[in-house]
Amino acid sequence: MKINDVCNETGLTKKAVSYYENQGLINPEKSSNGYRNYTSEDIGLLKEVFLYRKLDISIKDIKNIIETANKNSILSDLLNDKKKQQLKIERQEKYLKILCESEFSPDLISDISSKISEEENLRGEYIKNELKRVFPNGLGAFLSFHFAAYLNEPIDTPEKINAWRNIVDFLDNIQDIKFPKEVSSLYDSISDTDIASFHNLSNEKFTELLNADEEKLEKYKKEISDYVERKDENKLLDKMEPFNKYKKAMAEFFKTSGYYDTFIPNLKVLSKSYKEYQEKLTALNEGLCFNLKIKYDADMNIVKEE
Repeated sequence: MKINDVCNETGLTKKAVSYYENQGLINPEKSSNGYRNYTSEDIGLLKEVFLYRKLDISIKDIKNIIETANKNSILSDLLNDKKKQQLKIERQEKYLKILCESEFSPDLISDISSKISEEENLRGEYIKNELKRVFPNGLGAFLSFHFAAYLNEPIDTPEKINAWRNIVDFLDNIQDIKFPKEVSSLYDSISDTDIASFHNLSNEKFTELLNADEEKLEKYKKEISDYVERKDENKLLDKMEPFNKYKKAMAEFFKTSGYYDTFIPNLKVLSKSYKEYQEKLTALNEGLCFNLKIKYDADMNIVKEE
């Protein structure tokens, strides 16, 4: 099928079709003279993409949807995100209305602030939200993103209250970390759906490895070995230089700040799911590192053992 027929069939413009192709959402066959031949599968995919755009789903999320075997999972995350956003807006409207009708007394401001914290805690949203609020220089967003999947439990016991206080005190007294602007802007722009998609994919890979048979485990070991070999190539290192600088800075933070002695143990108290994850991950990593004769160096890079 030619481009004009595609436009008539889908309701899209030629520029839109071209744009979606450039974004990697479709990959039509090309003839020897350079003309594209669109299949019925391409048409169906374009119609699906067009529908998602009408639902204000981003190109990035659409790509995740069409590339996964479990579309319902991502769509459910998007739906839940919409519901959370709607509830969040409703809550904000409620308290903004109270403020607009008040005289902004200190007591009222303290009361509203406490109510918001209490509501977030009951929903299991307090920790990840508060990290970003009390550490707005980038550290809070970094930790909130990387541990988002495990920061959904309320602080509802004396042990958790003490663990949270320990974490806040620790983070408030360590040396500031300078986050590159690109990294900070990335964390600021990440939505709850992005975070859920990232952690869902990571969890799928982790679960797959835990349950892998010998053949799949050997394949994964080979992937790691190939990575160790490739990462020593100068061209690859040049391309990754900005990321490596950021990674080295974070590695230095992990090594010298007391992160492993204070933050991680207290996080295990705050989050049962993180504690379980850490135990499984440690066992998996130890086995892989032993079998592959690799280790993490001082800069948290994977290297071969001598």
